[in-house]
Amino acid sequence: MAFAFVVHAELATMDPLTRERGPRLMPAALNDDQNQARVSLDVLTGLDAEVLLPGHGDPWTKAPGDAVDLAREADQACSGA
Repeated sequence: MAFAFVVHAELATMDPLTRERGPRLMPAALNDDQNQARVSLDVLTGLDAEVLLPGHGDPWTKAPGDAVDLAREADQACSGA
């Protein structure tokens, strides 16, 4: 079984400010560079791991690419893009 510890990354499965659940970027207020946070998600897309352990939220046991897709969707919904 492969694990990925998402340390100092931008992906969370719970927003620490609003407590909303599901894969998402950390809130812009907690990122020095929100655009770099978005680009950083690319690293997780092709990761071969069975479990992602983000710093905030529950473990993610589906494909890392699925978490990235959902995080990007949530980011677009929040930014109005």
